[in-house]
Amino acid sequence: MQFVFIDRLTHLVPGRSATAQMVFSPTLELFADHFPGRPLVPGVLLTESMNQTAGWLIMATTGFTTLPLVARIDRASFRRPVMPGETLIIDATLRSSTASAHEVIAAIRVNEEVVAEARLLFQSTPLREGETGADGVAPWIREGFARLGGPAALERSS
Repeated sequence: MQFVFIDRLTHLVPGRSATAQMVFSPTLELFADHFPGRPLVPGVLLTESMNQTAGWLIMATTGFTTLPLVARIDRASFRRPVMPGETLIIDATLRSSTASAHEVIAAIRVNEEVVAEARLLFQSTPLREGETGADGVAPWIREGFARLGGPAALERSS
């Protein structure tokens, strides 16, 4: 199973904010059991969409030299059920940032209605020498950023 829960980055201003889009396909196998006849996107996947959008914002802010890891999720709120096939707009705003800790406020909108939101705290660890090689995480980060349209989102936001 793929563990990427944003389809593309649409806006990215390092040190400030990021926006992404996601549509959970109604044909995903998980919807057979969540729930039969009334599929709903699980809150944990909505939260992970916010985490991933925030993670790209933090990586761009640190010049892609760190790996942000979720340390805490505060005040998560789910205002209404989200159905597969709805277009999610995920906004992440960096509230504070140090070399290793970052606070992000994130929200998901559907048709301008906020359907979920949370305060996210991240710890970042520097990428180590071995992680930048062909078998490390750095190439995966570069490829993922390109696949999600990150370079274009940076250009559009300039």
